[in-house]
Amino acid sequence: MSAVFCVDTALLAIPSYAEDEIQAENIILKLKEWSDVASNLGRNRVARSSTAELDLGALGFFPGLKNVEDLINFSGLKGVYDAKTVWSTYNNILNRAGILEELSGVDVCKYRDVELKPDLLDGLAPFDLRKLSESMLVAIGFSNYLSGSSNFLFAGASDERCESVDFCAWIEEAQGLNCASIPTHAKSKISVVTRLPDVMNSVKSDELWKSSTISSDFYFAISIRAMEILKSSGKDPSFYDVPRFVLGSEFIQSIRNHGGFGDSQFSGTILDCCARVVLGNPKEPLKPFGRPKQMVRDRDSAKALRSHITSTKVGLRLMVWMKACGTVEIANVGPKFEVMIEYGDDDGSYTVSYGRN
Repeated sequence: MSAVFCVDTALLAIPSYAEDEIQAENIILKLKEWSDVASNLGRNRVARSSTAELDLGALGFFPGLKNVEDLINFSGLKGVYDAKTVWSTYNNILNRAGILEELSGVDVCKYRDVELKPDLLDGLAPFDLRKLSESMLVAIGFSNYLSGSSNFLFAGASDERCESVDFCAWIEEAQGLNCASIPTHAKSKISVVTRLPDVMNSVKSDELWKSSTISSDFYFAISIRAMEILKSSGKDPSFYDVPRFVLGSEFIQSIRNHGGFGDSQFSGTILDCCARVVLGNPKEPLKPFGRPKQMVRDRDSAKALRSHITSTKVGLRLMVWMKACGTVEIANVGPKFEVMIEYGDDDGSYTVSYGRN
């Protein structure tokens, strides 16, 4: 399981934690970002509580259109944001996000004595809303405790900024995998993402790559590495700055075969090479591939290219198709002594747009 961003139920509530126009607008912007991620990265990347709709409805905080209109009017944002557009972002998260309890395999039913250091929820009101945030943090913290990882991250409603919190609580009742030892005192670390650009402070591309098993995971790791490269050059990047690219249908099998899967010998080098090719700034130049003439794929007229990954005895190469529109398709990795490019299958390839390009 790679990184999963768990949307605070309180972020979906109206009324919210917002006390003024600036805080209200921040919530709208957060919703837009997580809505885009849910649309483009899918149900394995963004999650919500299984009871979010019921909990919000029971408290009278459900984000119906009338409540959204009231939020915009009372916050002085009428004319800045369209109520129906904002309403659709709430609905998109509720409809497209995965379910945390399904992704983690565990459902916490009863808990007590929650401790958070630092306490993200200190001073937040109303109390009922704070309890919803606490419940989400407990579910994330316990999931991380059981998995021994920090794969489940908290996408909070509060503007309190910190990279992580230390979590502990007594879990008295829970259902699902690995719950035989209940009750238990669970301790874990929860990474916190206040806004989407904070992702780089919470997850690292090499760690994502090591835990990746499917195309969407590898795509995400390459995107994060591209952002890390942009940041190292003095930029303040977001996902929208990562050019759209494609992972070919044979890419994962090729890295399994040539030391690029998990924490294998060439994993970090392959990751870095992929990201730099996506950004159009490879360490080693992309050169035409094919003799006597450059290969061209019949179905889309994409041109074959290759770049050096390593200069060791193995001599790994990254094989790429450059589409007519300028989009890079990372086809496969292979050694120089049997270098070839996989034509791939469109149905088995993977791409997202991050809401922009």
